[in-house]
Amino acid sequence: MGEKTTGMDGIAKFENLHFGLYKVSETQAPDGATPAEDFYVTLPMPHTEGASPDHVNKYLYNVFAYPKNKVEYITKKVDDSALRSSEQDFSWTLESSVNSYEKDGQKGITKYTITDTLDSRLTYKSIEIKGLAGTEGAQEVTFAEGVDFTATFDQSNRKLTIEFIDFTKLNSIASDGGKLTTQFVTTFNAVGTDGSAVSGGNITDLKNKAYLRPNQDPTWEDEAKRVPSDEPKVELGRIQAIKKDGKTNAALQGAKFELYDEAGNKLKFYDKAGALVESTTSDAEGNLWFGGLRTSDQSSGKELTGDNIVKYYLVEVQAPEGYAKLAEAIEVTLKTDQDGNDQKDEDGSIVTLDIENTPRTLFELPKTGATIAMVLVGGGIILVIGGGLYMFALRQKKSE
Repeated sequence: MGEKTTGMDGIAKFENLHFGLYKVSETQAPDGATPAEDFYVTLPMPHTEGASPDHVNKYLYNVFAYPKNKVEYITKKVDDSALRSSEQDFSWTLESSVNSYEKDGQKGITKYTITDTLDSRLTYKSIEIKGLAGTEGAQEVTFAEGVDFTATFDQSNRKLTIEFIDFTKLNSIASDGGKLTTQFVTTFNAVGTDGSAVSGGNITDLKNKAYLRPNQDPTWEDEAKRVPSDEPKVELGRIQAIKKDGKTNAALQGAKFELYDEAGNKLKFYDKAGALVESTTSDAEGNLWFGGLRTSDQSSGKELTGDNIVKYYLVEVQAPEGYAKLAEAIEVTLKTDQDGNDQKDEDGSIVTLDIENTPRTLFELPKTGATIAMVLVGGGIILVIGGGLYMFALRQKKSE
């Protein structure tokens, strides 16, 4: 009898119809919703239930139907509170709808898939899935990998695919308000497997979306039409330092540094050449790079303030030849979107600073050793003079 599309008011009208039985099918649902179940309408329609006495056993010639869509959703959050730099783990949490499904004689979910294409700097590690029905007092359900679902990470396209294979537990929580909580752990690598974040100081943030196929309805067959999540970010950046002579301002080569977090843990980072290292040495221009670090003032999508702001510490383990080594670590705060003297990347943050060394003098380092040496030298002079005086006195006595 034709096809209609609902307007802004949600209404679609079929007019001038002949008497008879009509089947109504929703062929395309609004974005993020599963099409309503098919239903039948007769024209005219007997008016019985809920009718006033004057209308009992009479017929309706203008019929209003209210099919309901089930809205599907998936959200994504990141917990990077413990993340500082490369080769450390952090987690992502997905929450997705689990609605009951009944259409074309099929009752129950027989297809449920979540996909998430990971950044090349992330390595998939582990997963945990739990569910909860939308009914009051419902008990949490735990899903077993390899029994209820599979989680496959394809290294070639970086796609993590979570696919249910047994739907018994899933259908037990399927209801209005039913939800699934998926948490998976990734390892951060400052240098991407595809070469990203290697050269040129690429420090773009980590961000991507997950996609949900909530049931077997043909609506979701096309991946482009599946339900997208939001896109949380892990804010990244780097510290750039220039090693200089404290008096002449000349660049210093050969200063070796390590990087530590506020708990005293030694961190790995990538240097200017893109190598993953545990220490770096200033080049002929005095450059020192510490890349692939989480910013200090953002964590898990929230801004940090006060004592919660992360601090990084640069520790000089070897000074340039002829210079005194720094006695204390240098505390650095890497703020989000902080601009520096170098070119700032699209989303990443850069902080730059100068680190000065002073030339070492003869008795300056080590100070304790220099003091002892002076005492010994002084003692030696005294002994020599004392010995000479004693020999002179002894000869004088003999001559008498």
